[in-house]
Amino acid sequence: MKNEKIDNDIITLYIKGDNRALELIYHNYYSKMKVIAKRYLCNLEDAEDLVNNVLIKLLDMPIEKRLKHFSNINSLSAFFYTLIKNRSLDEIKRKKIPSVCIDNIKQIEYIESETERSLDYKTIGLSNTEMEVFELYLESKKVSEISKMLNKNLNTTKNILQNAKRKVINSYGESVN
Repeated sequence: MKNEKIDNDIITLYIKGDNRALELIYHNYYSKMKVIAKRYLCNLEDAEDLVNNVLIKLLDMPIEKRLKHFSNINSLSAFFYTLIKNRSLDEIKRKKIPSVCIDNIKQIEYIESETERSLDYKTIGLSNTEMEVFELYLESKKVSEISKMLNKNLNTTKNILQNAKRKVINSYGESVN
């Protein structure tokens, strides 16, 4: 209950244009956001850059956009988790990193051979459709493009991609030393 009250106070300050709210966000959520980003990007500097860029965008956001995007948030923790996760996945996609890496896990090397690549994805439990959607996503295709290419409903394609991401993350989520 206490955290909810604090979150609501921070949101209210932020929506009103009081940038002291960002100081509170920084103190309350920065380390958590950085840990989330590092889990996806596997690099502390990249994680810090990503989180700092998110905070800068929040600082520069006009009040009308703040009102639109933040008025329905119930949990800042959940909001920032989702925001950082999505930005991290976007960064992976933008940099064309061929795999998702969590914590201190060694990177999966991208295998050029279609057969070897298929075997690698099948060992983590991706179906042929999930593998196809995931690979197109890693090639920087938009979900709408993938949907059209595969002649699938947009929401179905989004679900397939989310399932594939979850399986990849879960498969490589255990620490390998």
